[in-house]
Amino acid sequence: MMKNLIEDLCVFVLITTAFLSPFLILFGFILLSYYWSLRMTLLISLIYGSWMYIDRFTDVQEGRWSNRLRRSVFWSMIVNYFPIRLIKTEDLDTNRNYIFGYHPHGAFTFGGLNFITEATHFSTLFPSIRPHVMSLRYGFLIPIVRELYLYLGNL
Repeated sequence: MMKNLIEDLCVFVLITTAFLSPFLILFGFILLSYYWSLRMTLLISLIYGSWMYIDRFTDVQEGRWSNRLRRSVFWSMIVNYFPIRLIKTEDLDTNRNYIFGYHPHGAFTFGGLNFITEATHFSTLFPSIRPHVMSLRYGFLIPIVRELYLYLGNL
């Protein structure tokens, strides 16, 4: 019972973050301006905006990679909720490049969790292969979501 509740909560957090993040960021900006100080909020926004501008080509240059985030229990809960499985049918030569296709695919699907996280043990099944998921440019324009994409290895 408790495990199901935690899985539900993880999926809710992920979906809310993905769909509502532009609105949550705007709401947070307004809230911080009201309770803190508009000057300080603008300064923080300017610093982060400058960082996004300076770092704008990271997504086309392999992104960032965080094994800690990729191995998070959060992703395992989401994979168990749906349930998503990765089934190895063939050994792959590690000296070659591969394109993995998965279905359903699109702007917001969970099949990509096989490749951008370790929830289905990708690196154990395919050692020495480093997966990257291609994403729409729109996702890299949203603060916070952008950082999540980059640390998971999205391109």
